[in-house]
Amino acid sequence: MIGFLQAQPAIVLFFILIGYLALGDIISLKTKARLPSVFIFALLVLLTSWAGLIPPDIFDLGGANTVFTGVVSLLIVVDMGTTMDIADIKKNWRVVIIGLVAILGSAAFILLLGTPIFGWEMSLISAPVVAGGIVASLEMQAAAYEAGNAYLVVIAALILAFQSFPGFILTPVMLKKAMRADLQNGGASGKNQALALETKEKFPEAYQTTAILLAITAAIGILSFATAQLTREVLGAFAISQAVWGLLYGILFSGLGWIPKGVLDKAMSSGIILILVIFSAFGVLATTTFTEIAEVAAPVLGLLALGIAGIFIFCILAAKILKLDWRLAVALGLNCLLGFPLNYQLTKESIRAITNDPEEAKYLEDKYMPMMLVAGFVTITIGSVFLAGFLRNFV
Repeated sequence: MIGFLQAQPAIVLFFILIGYLALGDIISLKTKARLPSVFIFALLVLLTSWAGLIPPDIFDLGGANTVFTGVVSLLIVVDMGTTMDIADIKKNWRVVIIGLVAILGSAAFILLLGTPIFGWEMSLISAPVVAGGIVASLEMQAAAYEAGNAYLVVIAALILAFQSFPGFILTPVMLKKAMRADLQNGGASGKNQALALETKEKFPEAYQTTAILLAITAAIGILSFATAQLTREVLGAFAISQAVWGLLYGILFSGLGWIPKGVLDKAMSSGIILILVIFSAFGVLATTTFTEIAEVAAPVLGLLALGIAGIFIFCILAAKILKLDWRLAVALGLNCLLGFPLNYQLTKESIRAITNDPEEAKYLEDKYMPMMLVAGFVTITIGSVFLAGFLRNFV
């Protein structure tokens, strides 16, 4: 091996991992998101690990060690909280209900129907991940690590890798059907009642440097950790996790103007931090053998199917009560499998697929984009974090 590669192997391994992510993005773009980038990333990690082309501890050696990724995962939860706008959530109250119902339906089906089939522990670790994606997966993986159960860590990582795939297929189908029905009923010619997402910047722009913003975000992370420890002393098994507190403090302090919305974007750090969070979520895959994957494939697919069935049934029932198009309700509920920016991308693609009329396209975007974004916030950002923070106490 060339001398400088021997002296600095970490940069080579980091390049391999970041290259896998880049290839996943390229394939996702070429296939119009039919193949999710994280699915390609997970597949590449598995295949090259099994072939002996990468070391099992590539994530640690490449700089994504568990200590550092634990830090950045808390930072990104705080950032997620700062993106929330309580006023917009209030205006889209029916969307909020649909999002919460989707989480409830997914978790109920997995816990109630999955437990007799796959066991309590496997259903418990899976429910928050199906309902909420990467942050919920990290929460449940951490709980499984603490419990010393590596098998459950693999389950949480694999569900995260596969769950967006059905979301990419089903969400556009439901959304396009709802949009077409809306246009056929003359929606674009009527008064547009869409609600624009607005943000009010109060944090002084002169102080929005990378160091200051990261220091403030880290301070909120420390506060979240301390509060979680306090609740653990008081509530024991029903303690509220640091991820939940990070989310709440992010919402609170951004609402008060003490920290800007989308703080990691403002700190020019969101990209690298998100990449490290992805590394931490999928790191276990490099140490997983083909035999181990084969053993958990059926439970992973079965639990995903149960969760999606719960989303469909509960959202359809809620749509009847709330007088919403059931297809729109299902599309909103499927944000459990997506979240931002995937929901944004799929909404754009759905609009382009059904109309070339600029007026109709603007009507659909103004009406449906806020709904999809709020649904993503409720499912991925709020509901799943609370669900994971609660259920992790029972692992």
